[in-house]
Amino acid sequence: MHTDASGDRHTPAESAVTWYARHGFDLVVITDHNVIAPPPANPANLVFPGVEVTQDYSTCVPPEGDTPCRIHVNALFVDADARSITPSC
Repeated sequence: MHTDASGDRHTPAESAVTWYARHGFDLVVITDHNVIAPPPANPANLVFPGVEVTQDYSTCVPPEGDTPCRIHVNALFVDADARSITPSC
């Protein structure tokens, strides 16, 4: 799941984790864009760090028209001490 650390969501990690726990999820993995967010303190369920590495390329193979090529790759159960990811081409 994404949190407000991802830049495209407005929900803090604590609120998102609580929502998932209330809806029966036993665990969640926080996968914000290019940021490894620390799990909230005293969560109601298991919370693991992850990251969604996002990279924009100017061209795609095969071409996708006139739009840039956006690549998303998820990494689960990563080292929470890393804190951020800087994708490189």
